[in-house]
Amino acid sequence: MRTLFAKLQDNYYSILKVLLFIMTIAVVIWVSPKASMFKYEFSVGAPWNHTDLIAPFDFSILKTEKQVEEEKKQIADNFKPYFKYEEDAMKIGKKKLLKDFEEAWAANYQESKVFKYNRFKKALINIFDYVETKGIIQYHEVLENKDKSSILRLIKGNEVEEVRLNRFFDIRTANEYGFEIIDDLDTADSTLLKNVISYSLLQNVFYDESISSADLNDLMANILPTRGLVQKGELIISTGELVTLENYQILSSLKREYEKETGTSDSKIVIVTGLSLLIILMFLIEFLYFRIYLKDKYESLKNIVLVLFSQVVLISISDFVFYY
Repeated sequence: MRTLFAKLQDNYYSILKVLLFIMTIAVVIWVSPKASMFKYEFSVGAPWNHTDLIAPFDFSILKTEKQVEEEKKQIADNFKPYFKYEEDAMKIGKKKLLKDFEEAWAANYQESKVFKYNRFKKALINIFDYVETKGIIQYHEVLENKDKSSILRLIKGNEVEEVRLNRFFDIRTANEYGFEIIDDLDTADSTLLKNVISYSLLQNVFYDESISSADLNDLMANILPTRGLVQKGELIISTGELVTLENYQILSSLKREYEKETGTSDSKIVIVTGLSLLIILMFLIEFLYFRIYLKDKYESLKNIVLVLFSQVVLISISDFVFYY
């Protein structure tokens, strides 16, 4: 025991110097500038048990998943789908109309009723041109739950125009219109004419899925994940105040901003560990340098204290500047 105390007495200054280095390392690790960490715990409905929280910088407020989904639904509900007008369908239908009329008329009347031929042919062409020019729209699921006043975007050639759904015929209403005009002719040949027109009318307005999907996806992609801004110095929440859904979203947004700088909890541990090892290595090199190359300086405790104290003061000042 006496031998141990004797050794401690003989090496008192050396042990004290080592302890000074160890204490300095601990202090420097503690005060050294580190990335800010969000150290608050919070939940909706619970009181804020920390000091008043003031925004340390400007940051945007994140939208909730529900808000983003509602915004997507609103865009989808108000989206104006694209439909394409196919002029070729009109040409095909008109050829069929003339052919069917010629064949039907020849089969039923041959050389008789020639005087009515031109009148009925012109009537059928007028019906066909009017209906096909307005457009016969093909039903698509995007039209489900849309009322007749809903707006669509019609691609016609190189032009796009916005039109209301009630502008178009469907196959049923197109035939009804044609039959009504034929009935007004007040002729015994109405059945023949109705058969010809009903088989000639073709759908010529079709949903353009590729353009509609691309446009809708662009609109969805442009939805901002944030809403509003909290400015630096603004009070976020006071001590004892209940955390509401609004406050929770603001706090979550602030936490995210911190984590963008420092990463996840595991990343923070890695950062602190790496910083600590770097500081330890720095002071170890300094200690060995004193022991090997500056032995006369190392023997003076005052010199060691002065050097280590100066380093702690400088690092503390840098820490203060970093945070404030």
